[in-house]
Amino acid sequence: MDTKKNMSREQLLAYMRDNCTEAEAQQVRMWLRERLKDPGLDQLFSDLLDATETEYDPEGKERVRRKLDSILAACPAPNSPPRSGNLRRWRWSLRIIEYAAAVAAVVLALHYRHQANTPREWVEVYAGMGERREIVLPDSTHVWLNAGTKLIYPKQFNRSMRQVYLSGEMFADVRRDEDRPFIVSADRLEVKVLGTQFNLKSYQEDAKSEVSLVRGKVSVGIKASKMNGKLTLEPGDILRFNKTNNHIDFLNFDPDSYANWIDNDNFFFVEQTLGDIVADLRRHFAVEIVVTDKSLCDETYYASFVNEESLDEILDALNKDRLFSVRREAEVYYISPPLK
Repeated sequence: MDTKKNMSREQLLAYMRDNCTEAEAQQVRMWLRERLKDPGLDQLFSDLLDATETEYDPEGKERVRRKLDSILAACPAPNSPPRSGNLRRWRWSLRIIEYAAAVAAVVLALHYRHQANTPREWVEVYAGMGERREIVLPDSTHVWLNAGTKLIYPKQFNRSMRQVYLSGEMFADVRRDEDRPFIVSADRLEVKVLGTQFNLKSYQEDAKSEVSLVRGKVSVGIKASKMNGKLTLEPGDILRFNKTNNHIDFLNFDPDSYANWIDNDNFFFVEQTLGDIVADLRRHFAVEIVVTDKSLCDETYYASFVNEESLDEILDALNKDRLFSVRREAEVYYISPPLK
C-alpha cells in the first residue's frame, strides 16, 4: 500500500464520518499515523472539523479518542522498534506519549468546537421497565417514551437544528419548524424531520431497529458497512434495519388504524418474530420471559392488541396454532416447544 501520496479531502472526510470501507479506513489510518509530527495536521484537523456537521454527542470525545487511538493500534509506525527488550520498550513508550499528545489536542479542539456551537445544558429522561413517560420538549414537540428508554435533549434547542439522542423506543409528534429540522440519533440510525408523527425503536440489546411513519415525511440515515446514505419514508412505511447483517426490510401498515402503544397499552406487531415480541413484552410487563428453544424465536407474527390485554392473554392469542407451550414458575414465564 502506497501511503506516501496525499489523501484527498473527500477521503479524510469519509473516514471521519464513518462513511468508508474498512480497507479505505486502514489506508487513512496509515497515512495519518505517518504524519503525526507534521505541523500541517493542525490546520488539516481544523478544516475537517469545520466541514463536519456539529452536533452534541454525549460520548463524542471518547469516540474520537478511540478512533484516533486506533491509528496507532492498527498501524504501528514503519520501522518502529519491536516490543521486546527494555530499551526498545522505553522508546516505544515515547512514541505513544507523542501520539497521545496529538490525540489530546484534537479532542480538546472538538470539545471547544462543540461548546461554542451547542447548548450547554442537557436533560436526560428515563422510562424504566414497565413504565411509559410523556414529555414536552423545548419546542413544544410531544414525545412518549416506552419502557426501558433513555432520551437526551437540550434544555434549549439551538438556532440551526433540534437534536435529541435516543436509546429505546419513542413516539414523537414533532412541531413543524421549517428553519430547524428535528433530528433523532439512535445507535446507527438518524431520523430527520420538519414536522411529523413517527415511531422510532432502537434498543441497544435488540438485533433490529425500526422506524414507522404515521404522518408527514422522514429521512432515515443508516451508518453501516457498505450502506451509507438516506432513505425517505412516506406515511404507512416501516423501515426495519437488522444490525447483525445490515439487512433492510420495508413493510407497510394502515396509518389511519395504527394501534399506537401510547394509547391504552396497545401492541402492534407487523411481521415480527417471536423473539422480538418477547423482548417487547419483557420490557412492558417488567417480567422475565425465557424461550427455552431458540428455534421458536424465528416464528413470525402479525397481530395487534388494543383492549389492554394481559400478558397471559397476549401469549395465548399468539399461540392459537399451538406452536409452543407456556408455563409460569413464580415470576418467570417459560416458552417451550409444544407438549406432546
